[in-house]
Amino acid sequence: MNDLNFSSMKHRVLSHGRHAGQESSPDIPNAHRLFFQESIRSMGQTASMFPSSRYLANALTKPIDFRRARTVVELGPGTGAVTNEILKRMRPDAKLFAIDINPTFIDHLSSACQDSRLVPLCGSAADLQSLLALHEVGSADAIVSSLGLTGMDHRTRMSIMRQIGGCLVAHGTMTQSTQEREENTYTVRNRDTSSRTVVIEHPARPGWKLTDDDNPAESSASFHRFRLTVDPKKTTTLLVREYRPILNTYRLTNVNENEIKFFIDQKMINPEVEKALRRIVAQKNDVAVLDAVITGRRAQVSSISDDQQRVRENMKALKGSSEEKALVERYVRELNEQEDHVQSLRREISETQQKRDAAQSTLNGMIEALQMEVTL
Repeated sequence: MNDLNFSSMKHRVLSHGRHAGQESSPDIPNAHRLFFQESIRSMGQTASMFPSSRYLANALTKPIDFRRARTVVELGPGTGAVTNEILKRMRPDAKLFAIDINPTFIDHLSSACQDSRLVPLCGSAADLQSLLALHEVGSADAIVSSLGLTGMDHRTRMSIMRQIGGCLVAHGTMTQSTQEREENTYTVRNRDTSSRTVVIEHPARPGWKLTDDDNPAESSASFHRFRLTVDPKKTTTLLVREYRPILNTYRLTNVNENEIKFFIDQKMINPEVEKALRRIVAQKNDVAVLDAVITGRRAQVSSISDDQQRVRENMKALKGSSEEKALVERYVRELNEQEDHVQSLRREISETQQKRDAAQSTLNGMIEALQMEVTL
């Protein structure tokens, strides 16, 4: 007779903000405990109960070109899990402005990290430009955000997005993190008169990570195995919490109609910026058309060259034949006509290439000149 009853319950939620996981920086003692305490005290500001994992920190920083970036902004650094990874990758002459509304986190970063490139600032992301102006900084090359945007009221969220847009320089990068969370509750009831130990196999899925509070006895590519001891005549539950990072990166050089629609739907841009972005997309299309023309003309030249080779082979085969003279004259005329056509195509390719280069230069200038710091 089976004296153990087993059940499970699943709960999934999609949210913005810091991600649960293993604290990434051994240089910040008690960071996990501090983060947890502050999240309980002010969940509305912290937006999560756990600091970012090293996995998420790597994912957030991957899109940034640290070879170029001299000014980097981190919004919502918390106890410094992502901060540490940014500093590892930054240039020696770069600056990292870490902005958090929680003064406890800022004090912690200031005392725990002695890197001279780090500038911890206490304040709201909605005042981003003003905070940077205090340090004579007008723009940023990259912005990393772990803010809980979906948990904010619409006005604050839009204010922050305007500030971010106004601080990104041309070719800048913004990475916004979102996470999907899932909780599974396993319930085991022991009807026996002695303690029982069970092993619960929880599926291991690609892209999903366990929080640091969930420590399986062992893990494989397919399962996380948890050992659970149940006292006699008692019921015990096991809560398994997982998260899956979802990252969005926006670059002006990659803007397209779908992203413009997204920006409009999210009310991240106003009609003036929309027009500017659409002009950029139209210019990109002009460049693409000229590229297609050049590719087509080069294909024609290649085809004529192949045909000329065929004609020359035919001329060789005519030697000594009765029709040699007439056919050779015809083939020579054909070759001359083809050669004239090739020369015409090559001139057209050269002229189109110049137009294409000019169009690309115009596109680059439009991207450089675009500023997203208008009033919405």
